[in-house]
Amino acid sequence: MKRRFLLALFCLSSSASALAAENRVAASLVSDGLVAHWKLDTPALTDSGPHAIHGKLNGSASFPDTSIGGHQMNLNGSDSFVRATNDAFTSLDDHFSIAFFVRPYSVRNQPLISRHDAAKKSGWLLEQRADMGFQLRAPGAAAVAIAPPNTLVRGRWGHVVATVAPAGQTVAVRLYVNARPVATNTLPRAAFSAETTGVLLGAHHGNPVRFHGGFDEFYLFNRALKADEIKTLFRPGSRFDYEPLAKVKFEAATLKPGRVANELLPAEPKPPFKDGKFLLEPNNTVVFIGGGNLEAESKHAQIEARLTAAHPGHKLRFRNVAWEGDTVYEQWRDVNFGEWAKQLAYLKADVLFVQFGQMEALDGKARIPEFTAAYEKLLDEFEKQTKRIVLMSPTPFERPAASKAPNLYDRNNDVLAYSAAILEIAERRGYVFVDLWVSMTVAKSQPVTRDGIHLGGVGHDILGSILADILKTPPPASSPPQALLDEILEKNRLW
Repeated sequence: MKRRFLLALFCLSSSASALAAENRVAASLVSDGLVAHWKLDTPALTDSGPHAIHGKLNGSASFPDTSIGGHQMNLNGSDSFVRATNDAFTSLDDHFSIAFFVRPYSVRNQPLISRHDAAKKSGWLLEQRADMGFQLRAPGAAAVAIAPPNTLVRGRWGHVVATVAPAGQTVAVRLYVNARPVATNTLPRAAFSAETTGVLLGAHHGNPVRFHGGFDEFYLFNRALKADEIKTLFRPGSRFDYEPLAKVKFEAATLKPGRVANELLPAEPKPPFKDGKFLLEPNNTVVFIGGGNLEAESKHAQIEARLTAAHPGHKLRFRNVAWEGDTVYEQWRDVNFGEWAKQLAYLKADVLFVQFGQMEALDGKARIPEFTAAYEKLLDEFEKQTKRIVLMSPTPFERPAASKAPNLYDRNNDVLAYSAAILEIAERRGYVFVDLWVSMTVAKSQPVTRDGIHLGGVGHDILGSILADILKTPPPASSPPQALLDEILEKNRLW
């Protein structure tokens, strides 16, 4: 047993190393004319270019993992930006290129990168527009190079490049998204000349607005990049490619060959539970979909452990695709993450546990019709794979222990109203409904959340017990076997 366990760990480590190697981005993919290259993996903001121009972070930023490879820098849109200073930046007047991955979180005018000479009112600014296009302009010139609306998309990665090359008394500006040209123009050459030795990432001199979103792999060059070089810089994000000028942006995306993109939907979805009674069959795959509370199920495993214990020999599989922040209205993912129906087809989903409504209830009862319509639309997608769906009501809010934490307890009437709307959906569609609002209100004898909103360990234990009772899954034991629970938690950690 120990030998098999060590072998499994070795294979897992090898796979992880291979995946990391696949996602790793070289120090600098293009070196000719390189002025600076910030990978933006850590607050150190180290420059791997020839001048070692390390950036200085102002305000607060985070550096989470990124699907492009390594980490990304998230700026908060309030006080965070990066300042870098070096004499090498004086060469970025009328012959230069800017290249980076960007993931905007706000739909507004906001600066991306700037080099501004306040005394001469010259220099340049690359900025996102409120229509989700972007533009390069010089403060002293009326002409602007503008990328069309919706070439950037909120919450989605895009690769942006701007090249500037001298052309007599003007400069030729070209803008690219995902290695595709989207705009060209000529601007006055003199307006780009600036004596400043500094550049700002996510800010512009004299403008209080700060960029809100993510940056990764930021390059500056003292020449105009060629088309093949732009494709080279874009390559780390090419699996998230989309056509920036598509009429229907993501529905018409250029899906790369991959596990989800080519997944075939079943000719007939799995039928509903017979007579409306919950049932798991051998070799079923159970999928959890929802917000933060259901996402945390993988770290507590109270539902999975009880269902596994109740069905020995069934060889059940569990997949958790819940995501904190998901609502019936929006579920943000990377470009080409895969539409819901194909995700579920890839997972071979048989039974879905779905939970929404707690955060949506904060919109008030007036928005229940809109909530219901959005939920039904989402369920239509789920039903392309299976109609065996368990709808879980949202859990109630508690008064938080921390005095400065938001007290949402008084909004529980709204949560109850949304739960009633979810019950109506379940009855209309023939789903199984699990009422957690009433059950958890009655069952709890101690606090069940860690902050008044998100369930803690006790809350997940109670939730698992209530769900097993309502679904009538044996055995009637108050808790799943600890050895089984430990195995599942370790499996989820490694997964």
